[in-house]
Amino acid sequence: MTEGNSSSNVVDIAIIGAGPGGLSAAHALARLGFSIRVFERAKVLRPIGAALGMGEIGYAALAEIDAVVAQQVRKSAVNPKRQVLMRPNGEVLFADESPLY
Repeated sequence: MTEGNSSSNVVDIAIIGAGPGGLSAAHALARLGFSIRVFERAKVLRPIGAALGMGEIGYAALAEIDAVVAQQVRKSAVNPKRQVLMRPNGEVLFADESPLY
């Protein structure tokens, strides 16, 4: 916040990192009227081949931030038929055959 500007209630917020959490926080805070600046070390944002898993609570949280974005994400999402968590050596730590809804 800039000192000496008592007529303004604008709060400047710095978000460190332009990953899913940082961008979600920035978007939500900006919609509430805060002045946001996102800082990211990477010079270019590009797909890295990773996935983001979201359950119903995640979709509900995203809808609280932006319902349109939540609908777009849900439409483009892939619903896995099987979940497996493995160690790098291939040892299965968890397996679930039930589809997610």
